Amino acid sequence: MLKPHSPAISSTFPPIHDVLGGMTFSIYGALSVLAVIFIWKFVPETKGKTLEELEKIWLDDKSPKKKAAL
Repeated sequence: MLKPHSPAISSTFPPIHDVLGGMTFSIYGALSVLAVIFIWKFVPETKGKTLEELEKIWLDDKSPKKKAAL
């Protein structure tokens, strides 16, 4: 699960660590908190739903009616 992100972290860590020192971990921690908030707000719950219910959720989100209302 983490393998796609490993190159990004391992290539950005040394330059950020040179500039910020120990605060580097705070940057990665803050990004993790932002990711959790994004997932909590925008990713729908799928536990206990059938495939048909999930399809309805995704199709309703992409309907032209909702885009026109925005």
